[in-house]
Amino acid sequence: MIDTKLITFLTLLEEKNYSKTAARLYITQPAVTHHIKSLEKEYDIALFKNSKTFELTKAGTMLLEYAKSLKLQEEFLLANMKKQDSFVCNLGFTPMVKSMIPPIEYLRQIFYETPSFNAYTYAYEEIFEKLDSGKIDFAFVDNSFDSQAFESALVTSEKVVLVGDPKGQYGSKDRITREQLSVATLIWPDENSGLYKCIQNALKSKNIKLKNNYSVSSNDPDLMRRLVPLTDGLAFMYYDTVKEDIEAGRLKKFDILNVQITQNIYIIYPKNLGLDDNQKKLLEIIQKTSRWNNG
Repeated sequence: MIDTKLITFLTLLEEKNYSKTAARLYITQPAVTHHIKSLEKEYDIALFKNSKTFELTKAGTMLLEYAKSLKLQEEFLLANMKKQDSFVCNLGFTPMVKSMIPPIEYLRQIFYETPSFNAYTYAYEEIFEKLDSGKIDFAFVDNSFDSQAFESALVTSEKVVLVGDPKGQYGSKDRITREQLSVATLIWPDENSGLYKCIQNALKSKNIKLKNNYSVSSNDPDLMRRLVPLTDGLAFMYYDTVKEDIEAGRLKKFDILNVQITQNIYIIYPKNLGLDDNQKKLLEIIQKTSRWNNG
């Protein structure tokens, strides 16, 4: 178990107040002070440059990182100890990635021991905390991540397409020109998503500048699909997200200046926390699968 003094130290830095720290930990204020002084004596350091602002010394910062690491490892251990003997894998997805992968049954089909999977969708900002705390085992992301903190494997390179309403103003066209795109109503993914950043980089590389576009932003791929005909607008989306809509004639795919946009999708997990045998098998199978729809 992590040293209670380190828990006190972490809590004090969150609360920035001795009384609130004591109340939160159900101890007395003198006990909080004693824990802090004991840490300073034990490590022969000063923790704070300024005890009123709680600004840390260099040594204090090092101890903070150490305490955070211990806390995360303990949370990860407890989360895994609570799991039953049967393999239960908790998977996290960013919303845009979740919309373009096949159902969880796909993983059951390729994993011969037929484990139980739980699938959760988290905003990009949340997913790393869920990984660090052990609440999910793996995450599927389409955005940048800290390669120093997370191991990764490429799952697929997903094509990004421009779609519109086949019955709308662009329905008779096969290609959208630079001028048309620059004034069109655009339905964007959330600006924190990997899809958004991928699109922006691609347009910038072709020197395509948007003008006074009316735009709508959403982190919900289903809503983006519905907004296309409602606004008679255009949307950049992952091909697998809208494949069925294109084939059924509900949406139309357009070419745009021969721009080819692809985005890498990764499976990631924390470094140095270890994988059990089942998790290693699952990761190995996913790494061998070049695309989700190839068994």
